[in-house]
Amino acid sequence: MIQSLPITINVDQFLDWYPANSTQFRYELHNGFIKQMPPPTGDHELLIAFLIKQILLECARLSKPYDIPKMGFVQSSESESAFLPDLLLLNRLNLVNEPLWRSKSTVSQPSSIPLV
Repeated sequence: MIQSLPITINVDQFLDWYPANSTQFRYELHNGFIKQMPPPTGDHELLIAFLIKQILLECARLSKPYDIPKMGFVQSSESESAFLPDLLLLNRLNLVNEPLWRSKSTVSQPSSIPLV
């Protein structure tokens, strides 16, 4: 029996492949390999909601140009990886320097990511 070896892909290929209407499953790219991520639990979602509320209130109080997207990839500079963090704080002012933000909701520069 012949068994094929898994093929690694790069971040661009992964972002092009990513299902547009994937609400049931989330995927990440880890060192060139696609990984299906388990769905979060209800308690996990409540914790994330609490953190988002607190962080955005503080950003508004300090007049910081930060936002938290519903979904955004963070591209690793060290490997062929793209992660979907639970919470991603974006510096809106630096998004003009992110070539993949508008088309693929992906950031890679540390100056765009005050908190992840």
